Amino acid sequence: MPSELTPLTLPPAKDILLTQLLSTDGKVDRLLPLLDLLEIPETDRSDLGQALIEALMRIAEETRLNRELREALQADLSRFRADNDAMSARLARIEARIDTLMQPISQILKILSAPVT
Repeated sequence: MPSELTPLTLPPAKDILLTQLLSTDGKVDRLLPLLDLLEIPETDRSDLGQALIEALMRIAEETRLNRELREALQADLSRFRADNDAMSARLARIEARIDTLMQPISQILKILSAPVT
């Protein structure tokens, strides 16, 4: 007996969008102090440089995390496609078997519906 396939359930589109919006909001919140430094003219240049370095480090970390997420999603998509191909092949085999079973059944039904003389 073939192994039982487990269905793939994707999160609703609104959850994906909400997650991305919250992530973007968090990034903006972390960069707002840098904007404040740019608006204050008497800020020491070393503070500005340090803030820029920290912002660049955060951006680099977010980029790394997004790359890891993208790679994980690509792996999930590959698995989904493989599962989909397997299910499509299984469905085709089931449909072919149904067709072969329907031929004798339709012959039996013809015989049963034939008038008795």
